[in-house]
Amino acid sequence: CAVSFSSEAIPNGIGFGGRINHFGLFLSAAFDQGHTFSCATFNSPCLSKSSKICPEVIECWGVVRKGTQQEKQDALKGTVLERFKEDRNMLNMVGIANASE
Repeated sequence: CAVSFSSEAIPNGIGFGGRINHFGLFLSAAFDQGHTFSCATFNSPCLSKSSKICPEVIECWGVVRKGTQQEKQDALKGTVLERFKEDRNMLNMVGIANASE
């Protein structure tokens, strides 16, 4: 994973499995393009008909511990930036976290 950095050795984005420039799945830092190749890491085939991809929708999932009712109420306290730290971290990864400030 690299943001605001670009070189032949380290692409600007996030890659899963495989190796640099030949990832099982790679998305650019802007999430507007990427590539996919067969990958021994996950023993998976290329995820598209073409190795180059231009995603239209990206869906992110997370696994969280099931909390008590009090923890759920506590999660609603604080500012929007405090309550949505994961979202802010994702925006930081692509270099636009402070775009609305």
